[in-house]
Amino acid sequence: MNIKILHHKSKAVNQFEVSEWKEIDRKHYGREISEKEWKAIRYLLIVKDAEQIIGELDFTYLAGVSIIEALIIAKNFRGHGIGKMLMQKTLDLSHKLGAHKICVDTGKKWESVKFYEALGFKQTAEIPRHHFKEDFVQMTKYLTRSDLVENSV
Repeated sequence: MNIKILHHKSKAVNQFEVSEWKEIDRKHYGREISEKEWKAIRYLLIVKDAEQIIGELDFTYLAGVSIIEALIIAKNFRGHGIGKMLMQKTLDLSHKLGAHKICVDTGKKWESVKFYEALGFKQTAEIPRHHFKEDFVQMTKYLTRSDLVENSV
């Protein structure tokens, strides 16, 4: 028996996963989960002012959950609702994809915690000594129909 480090999945590894995950999924979820349902889909939303990118939201949808990887607004454009606009688009898109929740990890003492709280996110976990040994929190929002832009008027 030995351990081998691979940098890419081989056909044999893919076949092994498909075979073994079926049984594990039946045990954990009461049914087989298709490869399509387990496929992560990555989205990158950008906002431009003329030709200049002034905001970005990067998220991954996987198995009913949207995970925000990054939300960045250009320094001179912060506080003008661009982040909120990107988040609303993410809520709408996540709902269409079938997500039941959205989550994001952020620094425990960062301004972003208040931003997410204002959008209805709640702290659901503490992540001590996370990236670069800083304390983080996980913020989560469970989606409801009232979160959609067409219902917010």
